[in-house]
Amino acid sequence: MREKPLYRNGLDHRRAAPHQLGAAATVDAFVAAVTEGQPVRPRYFEFDVRRNRELRPLLDEAAPPLLQIDEVLSCRDAGAVLLDAREPADFAAAHLRGAVNVGLQGRFAEWAGAVLAPDRGVVLVGDPVIAVEAKVRLGRVGYDTVVGQLDDLASVCLTRPELIEASSRLTIESRPATWSSGEWPGRARRSLREWRSASARVPGGPPA
Repeated sequence: MREKPLYRNGLDHRRAAPHQLGAAATVDAFVAAVTEGQPVRPRYFEFDVRRNRELRPLLDEAAPPLLQIDEVLSCRDAGAVLLDAREPADFAAAHLRGAVNVGLQGRFAEWAGAVLAPDRGVVLVGDPVIAVEAKVRLGRVGYDTVVGQLDDLASVCLTRPELIEASSRLTIESRPATWSSGEWPGRARRSLREWRSASARVPGGPPA
């Protein structure tokens, strides 16, 4: 006769012996223990919950319309976000002034959903070749507000240089030698959820 296993799964084990919690532990203490070290819930989760309860049309997977630079600037002035989905090195070399960079490689939708406001239109201003993928991946997390794609960033770089800027990139290899521990002196930890409100207090310019 086979011996009955003590625990059927990990959940039963946790119910039988909560990790280092006594019998008198409160609900708050239990929740704090099992969620310790977990990341903060992304901002767009609440937005997605509302969207999932709405009647929405099927996701439009067509390429976004190509916009000339003056149309892009008009959208920006009307409140749209300029999103550049190229990789960080390409963005740092030259990008449209005021654009936000979220690289398409990796967890693009998650990061975009964390830094973009869901109630604002989005104009893609990076490489038109990746515009469709960026639009579709945004739409899958409820951000189906892409209004267009800048037609030719390279042309804008040549003909409208006043609209273009470069930015510095901080990497492990380029960090000052004084950062022997790998930490930035005077640092303040912020979750990605808090970044949009905290970023306004971050000084500009390259790191010292």
